[in-house]
This record gives sequence, C-alpha cells and structure tokens, in this order.
Amino acid sequence: LWDAFPDDPEKMKAIFRQELDAAAQPDGGFITYSLTKLTDPSRQSRKISFVVGIPEMEWLVGAGFYLDDVETAITALHRDLQHQITGKLTLAALITAAIVAIFLLFLRQLGRRLKNDFDLFVSWFSQAAQTDEPIDRKRVHFEELDHLAGFANGMLADRQTARDELAAERERLFVTIRSIGDAVITTDTTGRVELMNT
Repeated sequence: LWDAFPDDPEKMKAIFRQELDAAAQPDGGFITYSLTKLTDPSRQSRKISFVVGIPEMEWLVGAGFYLDDVETAITALHRDLQHQITGKLTLAALITAAIVAIFLLFLRQLGRRLKNDFDLFVSWFSQAAQTDEPIDRKRVHFEELDHLAGFANGMLADRQTARDELAAERERLFVTIRSIGDAVITTDTTGRVELMNT
C-alpha cells in the first residue's frame, strides 16, 4: 500500500493497521478512511471497505467503494425516482380530474332529470284541482317518482270515479223526486228552492 501510494506512507500504514484489525475479527469488518481515487489521482475521497482474513493462507481480502461514487449514483437514482413520482402524480391527478369531471357531468344530468320530474309534479299539482289530466309517466325518469306518479294518477282516477258515481246518484235522486206523485221541494239553509218536482 505504501509503495502504491508513496505520497503519504504513514497514512497508508495506518489504513493497513485498520485492515489488519478488521481481518482479525472472526467475520471480518468494515473500515472507513480517505484515499486518493484511482480514477482521478488529483482527488481524495472517503472510502468504506469490508475486510476479511483467511488465516490458513495468511491473507486478508478487502473490497470497498468511494462514498462520492455512491452519492452520485444515489443522486441519479433520486432524480429518476423524482421524475417517476412526478409522472405518476401527474397521471393520477389527470385521472382524478377526469373522474371528477365525469362524476360532475353525471350529477348535472341527474340533477336536470330530477328537476324535470319535480317540475312535472309541480305543474300537475297546480292543475289537479281544475283538470283530470293524469301525469305522463313516460316523462318521469326516476323509479320512485314514477311510483308516486302512479299513485297520483290512481288518486285522480278514484276522484273521477267518485264524481261519476255522485253524478249518477244525483241523477237517480232527481228521477226519483220527479216521479213522486206528491209535491217535493228542496231548499238550501236560507230557504231558497233548489229542486221542485212538477
């Protein structure tokens, strides 16, 4: 080591002592030190090495890496990861925006249909006292409101039936009163004549 790096033999001897101490451990060990880079002799960099001893052969074997090389690789990986995260977040935001837009369009359409159904009911209720026209159930979009329209139309039909029965009963009453041989006069509460047979 001190022959390979003659600029600072004492430093190299200190590194070798660290290597010997690590190799003396049963499973080897890590050491940290600064060393001139082989790829760039003008720079020194921190290095981490793992050293293990092979006592039978009186060898020690070590392998290490420069921290700045690892940091450069980590920085590149970090940059790539940031690009991937940004891309995925952008895609997720676009998908979310599309889903929200579709959902809002659906809600708008649903609201429009619901408003049309309610307008149909409001119009029918406002005219129900004067007319016997039923709700057009083909124009109702929602099943629950269609059931309600069915009940309303049934109520209207019941009212018409009751009105028809009342008219028939009244006609029978008039026929009966007119055919009685005795004089029959009906008045209201104020004494005004409402009906009188011949």
